[in-house]
Formats: sequence, C-alpha cells, structure tokens
Amino acid sequence: MNFRFGHLAVPIGGVLVGLTLFEPRSGNFAYVAGGDRLDSLLFSDVTAVALAGVVAVLTACFVARAGLAVGLVVIGVLLISIPMLAPAILGLYFNGLGAGLVLGGLLVLCRTGPLAWLQSALAVGVLLGSIDMVSTIPRRYADYSAVGDDLGSTTGWLLLAGTGCLTLFLFFSDIRADVLDRRDLTFGLGLPVGALAVYWLYIRAASGESDPGSVWPASVAWAVVTVAVLLGSLWLSRGSRTAGLIAVTALAVAAVDAQPTFVTDGRWTFVGVVTAVIGAVVGRRWPAPVVGIGLLAGVAAVGTVDGSLAALMFPAVAAFALASSVPTTGAVAAPALLAPLLLVLPFTADVGWTANGNLDGWTAIGPSHEELVIADVAGIATIALCAVVAWVQVRRRTVTPTDGETNGR
Repeated sequence: MNFRFGHLAVPIGGVLVGLTLFEPRSGNFAYVAGGDRLDSLLFSDVTAVALAGVVAVLTACFVARAGLAVGLVVIGVLLISIPMLAPAILGLYFNGLGAGLVLGGLLVLCRTGPLAWLQSALAVGVLLGSIDMVSTIPRRYADYSAVGDDLGSTTGWLLLAGTGCLTLFLFFSDIRADVLDRRDLTFGLGLPVGALAVYWLYIRAASGESDPGSVWPASVAWAVVTVAVLLGSLWLSRGSRTAGLIAVTALAVAAVDAQPTFVTDGRWTFVGVVTAVIGAVVGRRWPAPVVGIGLLAGVAAVGTVDGSLAALMFPAVAAFALASSVPTTGAVAAPALLAPLLLVLPFTADVGWTANGNLDGWTAIGPSHEELVIADVAGIATIALCAVVAWVQVRRRTVTPTDGETNGR
C-alpha cells in the first residue's frame, strides 16, 4: 500500500495527542504538606494518559473498518476541543478520552498504508508533541505556573482541524488485518493501569515526608519500579514485537536526564523538528533498535554534564530509536507510544506547600549531590539494561518475520 494525502493526519494527530496529554496543570502537585493526595490521583496528568492508553488499546484492537476509525478520530477531536472552549475540572477526562480515541483510530488507519513508515510518523509526532520542560524544583502554589504549549492557542486549533479533516480522506480506504494476541492485549491494558497504581504509591510516599527535598528518593524508586514492571512485562510478550516497548522505556529515562528545554525558544523548536524527522527517516531506512537504545544511553550520560547539549541531541536519537523499532501490533503500539509520558509526567509535577505569610530569605529545596548521582547512575544503568534485553530478543527472533513486519516493509 502507498502513501495517500490523508496519511498526513497520522503525524499531525500524533503531535496533537502528545500536546494534549503532556500539559502540566496547576493541580498536578506531587507533594503538598498536609494535603489530601486523592485529588492528585484523580486529577493528575498521569490519570489522563492511563485513560488514553486503555481507550487507544481497545480502539486499535477491535476496530477493523477505516470508516469507523475515522469517525472515532473525529469524535476524539471534538472531545479534546471541549476543554478549550469551556475549561472545566473534568477537562482532564475529556482530554484523556479524546486523545485515546485519536491515537487508537490513527493506529487503525496506519494499516491503510505502509505500516512501518506510518507508525514511525505517528511515534515521532507524539514525541514532538510531548517534548517539554522537565521541572522538579519545589514551589509554592502562588508561584506555580504551567509550562509548555497552550492547547487553546492557534497551534492547537490548527492541529485539531488538520487531524479531523485529513482523516476524512481515508474514510473509504482498504484496511489490513491486524494480528490480535491475548498476551499483547493483556499487556496493553495492564501497562497504563499498572503505571497509574505505581503513581499512587509514589504520591503516598511523597506525602509522608516532612521535607519536600526528600521526595527525590521516592521519585527514583517510582522510576525504577515502573521500569522494572515494564521490562518484566516485555518477557511475557513476543520478542519480535516488543522492541518498541524497550526503546520507549530507554527514551523515557533519557528524557528525564536530558531535560529537553529547547522548546522554550522557537528557533530550537524548528531544529528539534528537523532533526527528529531526519532521525526517523534514517531509523526506518536502516533500522537498528539496539544501536538506537545505546545512543539514548549516550544522551542520558551527556545530560548529566550538559543538559542543553543532551536536549539538542534528544529528538534525533529518540526518533531514530522509535523508527527502528516498528512495526508492531496496535495492542503493543498504543501503550508503547504513551509509556514515555507515563514515566516522565511525575517528574513534571512540582512539589510545594501552602504559604500563609512572607517567605523572606526562602531558598528552593532541591536534591542533594548524592541523590543526583544516584538518579543519574540509575537512569544510565536502566538504559543499558534495555539495550541488553533488546539484543537478547533480537538474537532470539525467529528467521520468519511476523505478518506485521512483512507488510510494513
């Protein structure tokens, strides 16, 4: 199958999904001394991503007609537009449900053309939409301000219109059958739900501390446990379809270490987009998942010394790793594309406390040098482990490719 004009909706919709789900909110505090932490779970960005993951998996697995997929994408676009027109406390759930329908519908529509190229375009779109500042400096409520792109801006409306309109051109397209495996479906539904449960444990651990600076050990523990759950789940699935999951795990850890902040400058945004596209094309033409993961380890190592340089390298390397790791089934692709958000989002939540008086002479409480070293070593070691697991699975891969791989080349 060849590219069609409507396939432009795939990368554009990917950017929309990433931008919708990776927008820190003022209520997304991981730590508030003496506060009730149930609201941090119910109204957290992580909850929205988990909801989107479940909806996307169900949509990608059980929708088998292009017309129905197009209709679900349009419904998802309308749901995302509701909080933009009338912001409300339930806007988080509209965004999660809408982004899940858009992502799941686009994964179905990827099967109307060259699967590997379209899944690569979708992955890079989600990546570019979700690149944002990563901040963990404690703040007061009054000082808190959301960072990143405003979905209510002109850019947001253009993404919504472009995604909804372009998908209409694929309404009558022929669609390739997907391979549905119970293990893949179980994993696809279990990953977002499991990550949400671990995030709740993280909140409980953070709320039990009297010093905001002591949240860092809980942060490191949360990341290690989540990555361990992800890697353990990989062994239960087919090795030939899980390279993308390993790659995005490494990508998420590298993102925390790289702290990509270049998007605050429009010029660097353009550079990031161009390098990501180049990385995706190279990764699709000469796929090498293990090499991509190894390069992510290098980015994480550079991030410990120079965050700006690592941020400049991150889009190209991440896009190369993602493009090298497709195609795969919809049940695996949906949680794989959202796994970086599930891992990184807790690190975007500020920690803070209510202040009733002046804070003269107050200084921010940050992590100690020892905690930073532990976090850096844990991150690089985790990426190295991902590379080892990917290498083992490549060695174990059978000579006969899967249906998805055959059709995607």
